[in-house]
Amino acid sequence: MEITNGAVGIVSQIDPQLMRVKVKWPTTDTESPWLFVATFNGFYNMPELGDQAVCLYDERRQTGVLVGVVYADEDVPYSDDDMLAIKFPGLEIKIAKGNGKVEITSQNDVIVKSSKVTLDADEVNVTKKLTVGGEAQFKDAVKASKTIDATGIIKSSTDVQTSTVKLNTHMHPTAGTGPPSPPTPGT
Repeated sequence: MEITNGAVGIVSQIDPQLMRVKVKWPTTDTESPWLFVATFNGFYNMPELGDQAVCLYDERRQTGVLVGVVYADEDVPYSDDDMLAIKFPGLEIKIAKGNGKVEITSQNDVIVKSSKVTLDADEVNVTKKLTVGGEAQFKDAVKASKTIDATGIIKSSTDVQTSTVKLNTHMHPTAGTGPPSPPTPGT
């Protein structure tokens, strides 16, 4: 393909399986043949219908390639030049170039699939509900500032302790039949 011309058109059709689009040329009110979408190796990003597309093509506009999209009047670009942002309807990913902060905002589920995920941070905050569908192992202290509700058995290989009672040394002064006696102070 010999590229001899370039123009900006409006994306009119999308074929995501073959990574190609058709573009309407506003100056001639005609539609292009299928144009492949240029992308980085391994990076999948299709333009959306209505995007302003920068295209390169041969002199008869029979073959060509979409090389990128530009902001339209209705699009609001980010004004922060210290941020890389990826934005789709319902999803936004921001990466601050200066400090490396990553923010993901999604209107749907965010799913991470891997054989192992490691969170290596000084602190991890969960601001709403945390559900663990499998076994949870803690290699250090577990602290709670609210009530822990358990519907199963809580097991300990050493001891369970409250602020005033240790269960493995807790004793009542009398044993036998009848109602239990109050605990011995300090145990």
